Amino acid sequence: MCLSRLENEVTEIVSKLDGNASVVIQTINGTIAMNEKEVMPAASVIKIPIMMEAFRQAKTRGVDLSATVTIPQHNKVGGAGVLQFLSQEAFPLHDLVTMMIIVSDNVASNAVIKHIGIGNVNHLIEELGCSNTKLRREFMDLKAQEQGLDNTTTAEDMVKLLEQLTLQDREMVEILKGQQLTSQLPAYHTYEDLEVANKTGELDGVNHDVGILIDSHQTVYVAVLLNDVRDTVEGQRAIADIGNQVMQYMKLG
Repeated sequence: MCLSRLENEVTEIVSKLDGNASVVIQTINGTIAMNEKEVMPAASVIKIPIMMEAFRQAKTRGVDLSATVTIPQHNKVGGAGVLQFLSQEAFPLHDLVTMMIIVSDNVASNAVIKHIGIGNVNHLIEELGCSNTKLRREFMDLKAQEQGLDNTTTAEDMVKLLEQLTLQDREMVEILKGQQLTSQLPAYHTYEDLEVANKTGELDGVNHDVGILIDSHQTVYVAVLLNDVRDTVEGQRAIADIGNQVMQYMKLG
């Protein structure tokens, strides 16, 4: 499959969607971009630069990823994740980062944010030239959300972040490969020579999945962000279909 055919297939999938789509697919043969600069609620894909900042601080500031972080019961919030249901309050920072990514744990995410600082995450994002991505609040902070403070990003920025993540520390790619939420980009994964490292994000009317697809020939970076989606299942299916087309493109060369 050539890149132009992949673009046609993705365009057709997006055209049938009842909602707004922002897509970037970056390959060694070129990049497909649709509404790539459209700013959208970031949902949980903003957890990627949070992980990147934690690893950066481990390299440059001596932050110990094995150090124990205590999470008081009153800091436990709802939404995605398992820590809210556990009585244990102390975890290694590395484990919190891992849970933040592979099960999108909001309690773990907020603990990591508190440990490394919102300002530092945003400084890293700015340094990497992702001007439309902002971490403005912790997860499940309903008061901040009511005040209009929302985390935002674009498909263009997410691909930049994924590319930089790959260059900076392969361990972060390995964490992403452990993703447990696989019903979107990797849903049709049957290609033996392919590894998928992805991060999802969901809110009411929002379906996102961004990822790194790796085979023996190339690495492809994909960001599919959907907003104002009336049917969550339809959104998930559209992202899964796009992921399938990308995998077919890689398999067929």
